[in-house]
Amino acid sequence: QIETMSLVQKICGSASNLLFNPSRQVFKSAFGENVLNKLTSCEQQQVRTRWPDWKMIRDNKRRKLVVEYYPRRVRLNCIRKNTILPTELKEIADKEMKDLPKRSANTMLTNRCAVTSRARGRVKRWNVSRLVFRHLADYNYLSGVIRAKW
Repeated sequence: QIETMSLVQKICGSASNLLFNPSRQVFKSAFGENVLNKLTSCEQQQVRTRWPDWKMIRDNKRRKLVVEYYPRRVRLNCIRKNTILPTELKEIADKEMKDLPKRSANTMLTNRCAVTSRARGRVKRWNVSRLVFRHLADYNYLSGVIRAKW
């Protein structure tokens, strides 16, 4: 098993990077199925991302889409809402707006908690939900936040 692992590490740097690669079929065909069976269970675990859950990953993709299409969308909206320009030009702008992705509008974004990815009850200044905010404030992790006393 040690020889097999060292062979894998020589080829791809580390076995864990290769196991979660979409081209895993290439790995199977090059080394055979028995190499994958010899890997320990800790090397076959699920890949963790820096996001709390899938909703946050989806939100991040949408934000990238908004950044990409925002300048074009603003220009087309200005043309559409202009009262001086001819109607033919406005219709062309309408058609181009419909060709843009639906989720590229900034009104489709949802502000989420950075810790739990909760969509409701977000405290703007700290970008966390009210539940996380209360927990962090109780244990003095937020500077300048004090419990109410009267």
